[in-house]
Amino acid sequence: MGKMQAREGCLNENTESACILEAELTGLNDALDVGARRTTPLLEYIKNRKLEKQRIREEKREERRRRELEKKRLREEEKRKRREEEKCKRKEADKQKKTAEKEVRIKVI
Repeated sequence: MGKMQAREGCLNENTESACILEAELTGLNDALDVGARRTTPLLEYIKNRKLEKQRIREEKREERRRRELEKKRLREEEKRKRREEEKCKRKEADKQKKTAEKEVRIKVI
């Protein structure tokens, strides 16, 4: 290493060690920058697997939602049919009741 200057407490800029140290630090920073952007096949596989699982979860959630909506639609349709049938039965019962009342009146008269 270089000589330490008493006042400044740093390496002498004229020494070869300072140049080597600076080059090593620069190379280390470059290596860190490259490593941060680069991925490995394993990391890619893990990332793709995670994305695939997430896609499958979303598809299942969407399918479940579609099934629930279809069930709800069918229930509503059945309910509407039942109401319609009950309404028809009531009308028929009222009609028969009126017919029976007319017959009673006719017999009474």
